[in-house]
Amino acid sequence: MRKQLNGYVVDSSDAFFYRYFGMACCCADDVRTAVQEYADGGGDDEGLIFEVNSPGGSAFSGFEMWTALRDAKRVHSVRCIAEVQSIAASAASIFTSGCDEVRMSPVAQLMIHLPATRTEGDETDHLESLGMLQAGLN
Repeated sequence: MRKQLNGYVVDSSDAFFYRYFGMACCCADDVRTAVQEYADGGGDDEGLIFEVNSPGGSAFSGFEMWTALRDAKRVHSVRCIAEVQSIAASAASIFTSGCDEVRMSPVAQLMIHLPATRTEGDETDHLESLGMLQAGLN
């Protein structure tokens, strides 16, 4: 069974708004729904294949998707495969690593980077952001 995880990585509660405005996105609920459909008999022997084309997005949503993908095997005995067709960048590289197998097109790219954020404000605000970024590295 094949499912697409394309567009921005967003929180499940925000996905409706992206889709309403015609923006491609993927979220943890997309993973959970696909896993449940597969587990309920909608799949085949090949496994659950996610076609990935994403510039990334929310790291926390990527972590949630990673967890849902790891739970697919533990809870439902579903084998998940990521097929990166063009790009799995930033948060997409996080959730892609939650699959049991990652396949990449010869022209695809996987981009991993250190955590990033933007901060406005005074020294205290910037120090808080620095602390958050450093916590993400551990």
